[in-house]
Amino acid sequence: MQFVGEASDLSAIIDDSYEFLLSSNCLEHVTNPIKALSEWKRVINPGGTLILVLSNNASNFDHRRPTTPLAHLIADFENNTSEHDLTHLDEIRSLDPPAGTFQQFKERRLDNFHNRTLHHHVFDRQLMQDLLSYAGLDVIETTATQSDFFALARKPT
Repeated sequence: MQFVGEASDLSAIIDDSYEFLLSSNCLEHVTNPIKALSEWKRVINPGGTLILVLSNNASNFDHRRPTTPLAHLIADFENNTSEHDLTHLDEIRSLDPPAGTFQQFKERRLDNFHNRTLHHHVFDRQLMQDLLSYAGLDVIETTATQSDFFALARKPT
């Protein structure tokens, strides 16, 4: 069976349905990562595994942007920030090189809800670990390559 939906709304999937969940280069495109992680945790069996891959900003267009503070991610969760949020657009516009013309860049970014090209948040290995812990997952291991950060986490039993 295939489900197509929003990363932070897996309501079509019942609780404790899967042994593991793999997310590769998705969470940075989500405005409310804790909400998404809460949903992902909900659909994993107790003792189940989450494999998380996040972009390493050192090797992508986010390289000039600062790492997002955990407090900001918590505030997004507490404020139920929606996927229509463009809070980081000015920061992205000023620090990320545009792809194509400025007009193309602007149109693509302003329609982010449909095309999801923005990296709303910038992660490093420590933030990834802190975020997973905050979301109530047990972090087993983290590692990094030039292009990505990786985490293996488990839902408590």
